[in-house]
Amino acid sequence: MSLLQTVSPRPGPTRTYDRAVGQRPHLEVVRMAGRRASQVPFVVLGAVLLTLGLLAALLLNITLSQGSYALNDLQDRSATLRDQSAALRQDINAVSSPNHLATKAQELGMGPADSPAFLDPATGKVSGLARPATRTGDFTVMTGSQAVAPQARPDDSTLAAASAVSGLGLGNGLVGGLAALAAPAATR
Repeated sequence: MSLLQTVSPRPGPTRTYDRAVGQRPHLEVVRMAGRRASQVPFVVLGAVLLTLGLLAALLLNITLSQGSYALNDLQDRSATLRDQSAALRQDINAVSSPNHLATKAQELGMGPADSPAFLDPATGKVSGLARPATRTGDFTVMTGSQAVAPQARPDDSTLAAASAVSGLGLGNGLVGGLAALAAPAATR
């Protein structure tokens, strides 16, 4: 015999499937031994969570930077408005200064009053003797430490007007001072 022999397949049990009868052979799923669960879903979930976290951090950063720009713009606008307000206050102070008011009054043809008259707002009564101002004198404007109370005594009509107005509760300003001068005159 030769060393090479031909091997023929062994006849085994044969299964026959009869389509007419409708029987099928019994099949089972056989698992492979030692196979672990797949890590793909875990990796995908981790990548999705990492991407969402990075997107949230990016959106938060964008929102904060927009807020920072808006705050900076508002601070610049506030500084500009503060500067404009200071300039307007300076203009108002310059226009309402006694020197400027005296100059404007002279330009309009006004002069200093010789004798003042007072109007009682409650009754509408005029107290004192009002005389037209003369253009003979110029306004004397004194400010700061130059301004001192006049030493001359006011005339009787001015004292009468001041005492009539003193009951209005106008305080201790010029009218209150004149009323204090009128009180000793009435007792004399």
